[in-house]
Amino acid sequence: MGVIELTGDLTFRPFSPGDEVPYLQLYNYVHPVSMSEEYWRWRNLTNPAGMSLIETAWDGPKLVGFYGLAPVRLSLRGKEILGGFSEAAVTHPDYRYRGIFSALGKSLYRRAAQSGIGIVYGFPTEHSRHGFLSALGWGEVRQHRDLWHWGQVGGGHVEGKYGEIRLIEGAGEEFDRVWRGVSQGLFGSNLLVVRDSRFIDWRFFRCPDQRYRVFLARGENGPEGYLAARLLEETGEKLVEISDLAAADLNCLRRLLLFSLEHFSEAGGAVIRLPAGGVQHSFVSRLGFREGGSCYYFGWRPTGELPGPAPEWHYTVADAGVI
Repeated sequence: MGVIELTGDLTFRPFSPGDEVPYLQLYNYVHPVSMSEEYWRWRNLTNPAGMSLIETAWDGPKLVGFYGLAPVRLSLRGKEILGGFSEAAVTHPDYRYRGIFSALGKSLYRRAAQSGIGIVYGFPTEHSRHGFLSALGWGEVRQHRDLWHWGQVGGGHVEGKYGEIRLIEGAGEEFDRVWRGVSQGLFGSNLLVVRDSRFIDWRFFRCPDQRYRVFLARGENGPEGYLAARLLEETGEKLVEISDLAAADLNCLRRLLLFSLEHFSEAGGAVIRLPAGGVQHSFVSRLGFREGGSCYYFGWRPTGELPGPAPEWHYTVADAGVI
């Protein structure tokens, strides 16, 4: 079980088998969008990078708080390191303002460092970002906006128009070839999740209740990029979320984006998430995407020493989780 810590009348300890039921009860009590047990198991137990680290807080037999990190394989300037994605951090409303979030986070980050996790990162909410900065030592949490494109660029007849791009039913070795090109090409200097076949298979083809369409682009030398997307409906209007996008060069990036805008001709608009200031962000802006919608936050902190200067991140909606 690990070391049990006592703070006042509360007990803090690592998650144990059997804690799933109170975890889901507390999560679903606090959040407007419920989490299923199937999703919880997929996210925390089947992740190809390893099982999640979760710290819990108890008032006797009652779970009153938890905070988790999902291990993530990251590529940093061509070298692989282990990161931790900051997952749900929940405190029961009756127990807020007692330092539970801070105590959970400090204990969890110690365990993360001992497990070899070198970077913790995530997408805090407006409410939680101040705690990440002041209590957990995140150096910076920046505000960003997604990029939106309204309307289609054609009539939906896209076969062959943008080269060979086809719908894929499963993640095979072609995605390992794509990842090698991506990590050595357009994204070679970024810090990003390793997007190989194991990640693609888990993230898009095994994710419960999420109907993703994954498209693979080929060039003269074989597979060179992919795009994952899903249709959403908000306030009665359909839109396409470009959930993930990776390509070896800007030409392939352009082909995939224009293809997606025409392929999803039933949608009235498209949204994509990319870090502001990067090459990909400015390139997508030139294709007609504009910042809009509500803001989101992104931040990170090292748990130890990182080689070289502060990294430039690449992330998409797929890196922010699903719920």
